[in-house]
Amino acid sequence: ADTADTADCEVIVEHPLDSIKVRQQSGLKAFNSDARRRDGGRPGAPGSLDVLRSTIQEEGVRALFQGIYPRLLTYSAVKMSLFAIYEGCRPLLGSAAAAGFLAGAINSCVSCPADLIKSQLQVQVGGECSPRGFLRFVVRELTTRLPTTTNDY
Repeated sequence: ADTADTADCEVIVEHPLDSIKVRQQSGLKAFNSDARRRDGGRPGAPGSLDVLRSTIQEEGVRALFQGIYPRLLTYSAVKMSLFAIYEGCRPLLGSAAAAGFLAGAINSCVSCPADLIKSQLQVQVGGECSPRGFLRFVVRELTTRLPTTTNDY
């Protein structure tokens, strides 16, 4: 229970910063502020404060929490499984480094799909930041991206 509580607190505190980073890295025009040109700076990628400012002005503070539901639902399980795999592998492999490598590799298979969904939600302009919005997004993605016939392969 303590691990789950700690993981949830970590997600809540860290998620807005992660949202800024993901939006900044996306390179989408919606997040490319002209603030540097107005200030006489060189044109280029927006800074973190530019992205934060434009996100809050255009979408509100809630936009910083888009994509938090997949993280809250999976982060505790991901962290607990990482430690369990590591502790189980360390005596078998005889090396902390090898156990850490194997635990990380296995854990990536578990955490990457949820992280992809989180990142896609974070770059939606005006996305709905609610459990219902999250479920709508997942259903829409599953129905539009999965192959429906054998000809889709």
